[in-house]
Amino acid sequence: MAITLQEAKQALVQSGYLVECRLEQKLLSAGYYVDANDAYLDPATGKSREMDLFAITARSFSRDRDFIFNVLLIECVNNPEPLTLITKKPIVGFLFHEDLRVAGLPA
Repeated sequence: MAITLQEAKQALVQSGYLVECRLEQKLLSAGYYVDANDAYLDPATGKSREMDLFAITARSFSRDRDFIFNVLLIECVNNPEPLTLITKKPIVGFLFHEDLRVAGLPA
C-alpha cells in the first residue's frame, strides 16, 4: 500500500531530516568537511546504524604547523515540543577567552 503525498510530507516534517539538511549547509559554509547519513557497524549489537552528520575541520594555531582538528558527531532529532535554552553572560568570561579546552589522545 502506497502512502499519500500528505502522509509523506507529514513524516518528513516529523523527522530530523530537515534539521539535518540545514545544519549540514551551515557546517559546510563554516569550512567543515561534512559526511551525512553515513552507515557504520554498531560494535555492541553488530547491527548497521546511521550517523546523521560527521563534520571535521582543521584550524592552524601557530606558525609551526600546529593544528586543532574539530570533530563533530551529530544526531539530529526533531523535538515535537518547544525548547528554550536560557543562557547568561559569564561574569569573568573575558579572563578565559583565549583558553583552549582539549580532550583526547595523545594527552
